[in-house]
Amino acid sequence: MVLIVVFVALALAYTYPLRVYLAQESQIAQLEADQAAQRTLIEQKSQELQKWKDPEYLRAQAREK
Repeated sequence: MVLIVVFVALALAYTYPLRVYLAQESQIAQLEADQAAQRTLIEQKSQELQKWKDPEYLRAQAREK
């Protein structure tokens, strides 16, 4: 009986830290996904900036406007 009580106490003691760990893992995964999306956006903006540095592209845009 005492052994069962000890196991239950240990299980309850590990429940909260395990929940916190899983929540942190989820948060880390979300932050990594957000970071990857930001890197993609930065790459797209960098490519767009390179287009605007091209004199031919700049002239074409000026003609359209």
